[in-house]
Amino acid sequence: MNLRRIAILTVLSASVILAKAEWLDVTDYYLENPGFDTNPSNGWYWSSNAASQQSNYGCFEFWYGTFDMWQNLEMVKGHYRLSFQGYYRCGDFNDVFNAYRTGSEDITAFVYAEQPLIEKRDKQPLVSVFS
Repeated sequence: MNLRRIAILTVLSASVILAKAEWLDVTDYYLENPGFDTNPSNGWYWSSNAASQQSNYGCFEFWYGTFDMWQNLEMVKGHYRLSFQGYYRCGDFNDVFNAYRTGSEDITAFVYAEQPLIEKRDKQPLVSVFS
């Protein structure tokens, strides 16, 4: 399977820097259903060719295909930090575990934030399920 991009967001936390240099968690203010606690489609958009996708136990998972999941946010100008809990495994458990042990595991899944009007995307790879 050649997975090009993915955004798995389970617990998402965007924060604003205050004048006192303290972080303020505004997750529930900006995001709808950030922890997939309600119907998994509430607030989320996705495109996928995955064979299966579902929300269980406060997370969203999919198998065998590409997947892109997002929310469109209108945020005031400021400094933000994105935190989330997510992991990745692409392929058979034993094969991927051996690749992880040898340092050759190929992580092709990313979490990203983008600013469409200026065509800028900041992305970071997800961590291995074995990390």
